[in-house]
Amino acid sequence: MSAEEPAARRLAGFAAGLRAAGVPAPVLAHARDLVLTTIGVGLAGATHPMVAAVRRAVLARPAAGGAALWDAQETADAPDAALVNATAAHVHDYDDTHAEGGVHVGAVVVPAALAAAAQREVDGARFLAAVVAGVEVTVRLGAAASHRFTERGLHASSCCGTVGAAVAASVVAGLPAPRIADAIGIACSQSSGVIQTVVEGGDLKSLHLGWAAHAGIWAARLAEQGVTGPAGAIDGTHGLFAALIGEGWSRHRLTRELGSTWDGADVILKPYPCCQFLHALVDAACAFRRERPGAVPERILLRLPTPARYVVCEPWADKLQPRTPYAAKFSAPYCVAAALLDGPLGLRHFTGAALARPDVRGLMSRVGYELADDPELTRAYGAELRIVDAAGERWSRRVAHPTGSPGADPTDPVRKFDDAASTVLDGRRRADLVARVAALPGGAPPSW
Repeated sequence: MSAEEPAARRLAGFAAGLRAAGVPAPVLAHARDLVLTTIGVGLAGATHPMVAAVRRAVLARPAAGGAALWDAQETADAPDAALVNATAAHVHDYDDTHAEGGVHVGAVVVPAALAAAAQREVDGARFLAAVVAGVEVTVRLGAAASHRFTERGLHASSCCGTVGAAVAASVVAGLPAPRIADAIGIACSQSSGVIQTVVEGGDLKSLHLGWAAHAGIWAARLAEQGVTGPAGAIDGTHGLFAALIGEGWSRHRLTRELGSTWDGADVILKPYPCCQFLHALVDAACAFRRERPGAVPERILLRLPTPARYVVCEPWADKLQPRTPYAAKFSAPYCVAAALLDGPLGLRHFTGAALARPDVRGLMSRVGYELADDPELTRAYGAELRIVDAAGERWSRRVAHPTGSPGADPTDPVRKFDDAASTVLDGRRRADLVARVAALPGGAPPSW
């Protein structure tokens, strides 16, 4: 990228020229999987108390409808629908992750694109192109400042997702490149998300993605009506990166091989409904169960990359006593103990009853951790599990690439969708939704 061409304009040009017919088939297939699984986890989250509160707030004021609230009869204006649905899609932390960027992307981009499409009546090809464009921009923003947002106490998914949602909504609206650049500039002024809520065990984190989807649609609407945004909103002296993280981001990484290399295809479809930093440890715990059936862990050491410290390890006393099911999703000792006892984690492990299990609590007391400045583990959310069992036998497993990561065992998107959506949809309706997503880019954007 030349010094004279701001990143916002480069990304806008890419998005404006994107057509589903020009996207490689594997990239489109991954985008479909992302749409399907995001809808599934969003439906599972639709009845969560946090989501119910957001829905009540949205429906408390009259507004033009047209965009559906997931698993509800009501509709709302597109930004408000996206606010509710994106919050639902992330509330169980079961959505997706891009490892290098440290962002959850589907839960922002898919609800924004679906809500915007519902009020535009666009076809499936434009909708899917909007998803691909929004995902690509979001993950590249995250990758350009890999884990730096988290180190600064910010939620990368909302900081970057606001821009990705604006791009997706702009593509749905058919905006030209200059207007998409304006939407990006407007969105950067709304990018935020403070992760103190994770430290304290609250569930506000899911609302970060809701606000990002909401703000992204509004950014596209304002740009369409002629509101302009600063060209240097991303890479200017007081742009997104300079304001939120300062030094330590890569201009080259942001736009390298844009349009020919598809970083969005590396988004991980999470197999477990907990923080991505814990997936490698859950994989390792499952391996221990398979390889040492009946063995009783006596001492358990977790070796995690340094960026995981204040997400799943500290304050350690709080992680040993998670106060809520949501806090348990960010508790390294809880997730490892539960996986050692039960195997792969599911939604059933994050309830009040599961949290109170004496066997899990007892095993958690045997867990310790250490941090490692290990580039490989940091890049791919890897980790290492070391166990000494009651007989004194030692066992260890390093998992550099957890399930769902590029190069690792894949997550089955239909199985994941069924696991999540079965809480609210019967088999016939699930099969119908799977078929409509599989038909993309043909047909219309999926609905229920």
